[in-house]
Amino acid sequence: MKKSIKALLSISMCATVLLSSAIIAGAQTPEADASGAKASAAAIIPGDQPQADVIVWKFKSQNGHLYKRRFNQTRGVWYDPAWILVK
Repeated sequence: MKKSIKALLSISMCATVLLSSAIIAGAQTPEADASGAKASAAAIIPGDQPQADVIVWKFKSQNGHLYKRRFNQTRGVWYDPAWILVK
């Protein structure tokens, strides 16, 4: 009697694990939008942040000369140590 209860319990636990994994896997698939295109899995992860810094060129004009310098917008600091004269 005890063996049949243990066997029934282990079968039901295995079935529960298999069903829950199928439900979780189904929830992680990207859904199609109105145009029918599917979104990538990375696009639907909330809180996903870019890993690379965003570097932009800044320009200034001083005494009739044009200068440029790179700026790290992600960190809010200058990327280049000094202004570069644009010829």
